Amino acid sequence: MTSGLRIDHISRKQAAIELIILKLRELVEGMLGHTGRPYAEYIMTILVYLGISNMIGLIGFTPPTMDLNVTVALALMSIVLVEVAGIRKKGVKTWLSDFKEPIPVILPMNILELGIRPLSLCMRLFGNVLGATVIMEMIKVVIPVLLPAVLSVYFDIFDGLIQAYVFCFLTSLYIAEATEDKERETAEERAERKRLAAEARAERRAERARRKAEEDQFDIWAFYRRLLMLPPKEAVA
Repeated sequence: MTSGLRIDHISRKQAAIELIILKLRELVEGMLGHTGRPYAEYIMTILVYLGISNMIGLIGFTPPTMDLNVTVALALMSIVLVEVAGIRKKGVKTWLSDFKEPIPVILPMNILELGIRPLSLCMRLFGNVLGATVIMEMIKVVIPVLLPAVLSVYFDIFDGLIQAYVFCFLTSLYIAEATEDKERETAEERAERKRLAAEARAERRAERARRKAEEDQFDIWAFYRRLLMLPPKEAVA
């Protein structure tokens, strides 16, 4: 497929290949965000591999994703890449400190998530592909004519591509989360922010006290005016 590619005066085959790659890259980079773009080639490769693997049943082959070993390997590769991306972006110290965010009490849950994520990825993919294949085989036994061909359009094409997209979307989401830019304030910045907030509160309290004093003074003056039946200050002036 890649033989005979040129820089200029490209053929229609090369133009079609480049268009497909550009569209795939645009789709994947949209999921990864700007911080995860260095990992777009991996996501594109997994997306194409899973798409073809899930649709290979159309020509009589067994989908590789029906094997739990394949889905486990793909999930482990993806999760290792996610953690490596986080370490490369933040450094080991910051990466470790993220496990106690937003509060230290959920540290065990964040550590447990390291095992939940690959388990979720592999079992979702394996279960959906296996279930679709089992249903198709049952339908072929019960109604061997016409209906299996119609349903294969859904199970082998639509559902297969959806599962490939979901796997890559979740992996991209994990990478984007691991490489996102978080603003971390230093101790000096935190102290300055607290000092400014305290000054603002003190100014608001002083302003409220001043206004209350003015209102109380006005009320007392008006009370004595009414008590003595004196005309208002404007009339006296």
